[in-house]
Amino acid sequence: MLINPKIHLSYFANTRLIDIQLERFRDQEKGRFGLVSSELPLISNLSLKQNCALILQYHRHFPTRAAFNEAGKLLALFGLEHKSDLDYSRLHEIDIFIGKLIRAALLEQAFVVVDRPSEQLHADFEMSDIIVMIDKLAHCFAACHILEYQWEEDHYHGLRRVL
Repeated sequence: MLINPKIHLSYFANTRLIDIQLERFRDQEKGRFGLVSSELPLISNLSLKQNCALILQYHRHFPTRAAFNEAGKLLALFGLEHKSDLDYSRLHEIDIFIGKLIRAALLEQAFVVVDRPSEQLHADFEMSDIIVMIDKLAHCFAACHILEYQWEEDHYHGLRRVL
């Protein structure tokens, strides 16, 4: 299975090497670095839609209504319209992951980094489905890098290594 050329998948031997790469990306891509990580949760007292719209309002100066409309359209790509008004405590882990992914992709010319998705989702979740999710948002970002442990490579079902 080939990946969209805007999506890059890299495997690392340990946490330290992933953290080094994260810092490199953060330093290189200031202002457009969108992180999807267990270390960066959604804002718990905001709805899923508010979490996504906030990026458009704050970083891209969208009016509130326009930001909410755009966030709603992106949530609809994943069939999450019915959950858009729920807060963090009422969402499933996959909904939270998608919310974080949308939030990261909404930065202008976003350079999205998905940090260890295997730690953010249950082991029975197909990691190749993450690629499909990211691809749905490819029109929103300039590039997306997935950083993963080497021992998780089999869960990606033969997706090619890019870096």
